[in-house]
Amino acid sequence: MKRWWIAVFVAMLAVSSAQAKRQAPLIDPPRVAVLNAQGQSLTAEQIRSAILSGAKAVGWLVNTDAPGTLLLSYNKQNKHYVVIRLDYDAQGYQARYVSSTNLNYETPAEGGALIHPNYNLWIDNLLKHIKVATDVIPGQAASAAASAASR
Repeated sequence: MKRWWIAVFVAMLAVSSAQAKRQAPLIDPPRVAVLNAQGQSLTAEQIRSAILSGAKAVGWLVNTDAPGTLLLSYNKQNKHYVVIRLDYDAQGYQARYVSSTNLNYETPAEGGALIHPNYNLWIDNLLKHIKVATDVIPGQAASAAASAASR
């Protein structure tokens, strides 16, 4: 009976350390091109505003706001922390990983960075909210409404 309990304890320990080390490939999303309803570029300021709006909606904070670049951070329950760089211009934007805490980030010798799978979910969620924000930019909405009315 004692051996059985030892085996159970060892198995539980192995499972918990495997869960603590959960990793997935870090996915740096491709550049997102942003155009208005007529297929024209927006201004860099409109793109910046959409990024800030989308970030705020899902709890990302601005660490640095410089022309063409935003450093955003996300703090999950004071336990997991990530910083990304969002480069933007009048044609679109791109998110890139900068650093993290407690997300099991590593770059193995074989190449390809690894990180906790929630990182990729958080980035995907952020980009979806930025997309929603770019879809409702006032000049863009007015252009879309005018285009729909002329049909």
